[in-house]
Amino acid sequence: MSSGINLEETFDLGGNKKIVVSKFRGKVQIEIREFYKSGNEWKRTRKGVNLNGDQFKKLMENKKLIDKEFEKLLEEQQTKKLKTDSNKN
Repeated sequence: MSSGINLEETFDLGGNKKIVVSKFRGKVQIEIREFYKSGNEWKRTRKGVNLNGDQFKKLMENKKLIDKEFEKLLEEQQTKKLKTDSNKN
């Protein structure tokens, strides 16, 4: 019996995290997941999330807002670190 996956493309995010775009039982899904190496093969762990096509489209529709918030928080974090570092001196 087939697992139902008939198309799959994997994108490496570094470390043991990957994005997998696949078609499972006739439906497109995007996984953001941790993997582990078993011999020469990478295998999925349970740690991760699956998005269906509609959820992924919604994520992409919000990409600019997500990027903006990410950059804002990253800047705040860097500013806080600079203040902490300067107080040490």
